[in-house]
Amino acid sequence: MGRPSKWNKSYIGKKYGYLTILGLSSNKSKDRSIKVYCKCICGKVIEPIFYLLIGPRNQISCGCMNKNRLTHGLSYSKLYKIWHCMENRCKFKFKKIYKDYGGRGITVCPEWKDFLIFRFQMRKKYLIAKKKYKNESISIERIDNNKGYYYENCTFIPRKLQNKNRRSVYPVKAVNKNTGKGVYAETQIELAKKINLSTSMVSSVIQKKRRSKKWIIRPLLKTPNKRKEQ
Repeated sequence: MGRPSKWNKSYIGKKYGYLTILGLSSNKSKDRSIKVYCKCICGKVIEPIFYLLIGPRNQISCGCMNKNRLTHGLSYSKLYKIWHCMENRCKFKFKKIYKDYGGRGITVCPEWKDFLIFRFQMRKKYLIAKKKYKNESISIERIDNNKGYYYENCTFIPRKLQNKNRRSVYPVKAVNKNTGKGVYAETQIELAKKINLSTSMVSSVIQKKRRSKKWIIRPLLKTPNKRKEQ
C-alpha cells in the first residue's frame, strides 16, 4: 500500500484522532520522512511523521490515550456520571426526560461522544465549581438553554440552581375562585407554598389533569419550545 497524499497547507487544522495539525515541522525522521506539529487534546505538542498520522492505522494521540484506552478506570467518578446522564437524555427516546432534550434538538457535540475528551476539556471547570460550591451537589448546565452541550455553552452549578433555570420553570398565577384574589409566583414550587398546595397538585392543575376546588392556576409565559399552554 502506497503512502498517503503529500503534505500541503490544507492539512493545517485537520484532526486525526485526538491530534490537530498545527503546521509543517522543519525536522524529519531518520528515513527523511516529513514531520508535522500536532497538538493533542491533552495540550501536549508533538511531531509525528506525517504519513503515519493520516494513514489508515494513524497515531491517535501523543500517547496519553493509548494506555488502558478501553478501561479508563473512571466509570465510578462523579464526572463520568455527569457525562453519562448528559448523553442519555439527548440520545435515548425511551427516557422520559428525552422530550426536553434530544426531543427538542438538544445535542452533545461530536467531540464529547468520547468521555475522555469531555474530561480533558471540562475537568478544570468542574474542579473550580466544586471548590466554589464546596459540599453542594453540582451538575453540568447549559448557559443558553436552547443550545446544545459544548465547551463554550457549558458550566457546572449546584442542582438547586439548575432546577431554577430549567425551562419548565416559569411564572405562574393562581386566582382564588371565591374572592377573585390573584397570587403570583416565579415558579410552581414557590406558588405551591403560597397557596398551601403540593407542587404535584399545582403542576397537575396547570396540565389540566386535576382540578382544584379553590384555585384556578395557569402559567404566565409559554415555554421556549412554544408548547401550547395548558
